[in-house]
Amino acid sequence: MAAVKAFKTEYYPLSISEQQEYGASIVKNPDGTYSFNNVSNSSMSAVDPLNMTDKERNTVSIDRSAPNSVGTIHTHWNPNGNLNFSNPRDYHEPSHVSQMYLINRNGEIYYSVRSKAPGNINGFMPGVYIGR
Repeated sequence: MAAVKAFKTEYYPLSISEQQEYGASIVKNPDGTYSFNNVSNSSMSAVDPLNMTDKERNTVSIDRSAPNSVGTIHTHWNPNGNLNFSNPRDYHEPSHVSQMYLINRNGEIYYSVRSKAPGNINGFMPGVYIGR
C-alpha cells in the first residue's frame, strides 16, 4: 500500500490539474518491498498531445511487461467519469499481474484482484473501496 500512496501523492494532483490519466506498474522489489515504475500519462499515447480528444484524456497505457510487475495503478480525473474502475473488459493484464489499483477523481483508492470466482469480469473482481 505504500507504493500506492506514494503514487497518489505524486501523480493524483497532476492528473487533476492536467486533466489526463496517469498510470504505472507496481513491482515487487528483491527486498520484498513494493514500488511503482514505468509511469505514463494520457499524452504519451495521444496522436496529438496538445489537442487530445476526451477519449485520449481518459486513457493511459501502462507498461507491465517486467517480470517483477505484480499490479498496476492509474488515476481518473474526469468530473463526470467513473468513481470505480472503468469497464474491466478494457484491462488486459498479463498473467503475472494480479492486482489493480485506481485513484478516482475524489482521491479515493479502489482495489481489484485477479479471481476465477463468479462475478469476475475479464479475470478481475469488481473494484472495492479501500480508503484515501
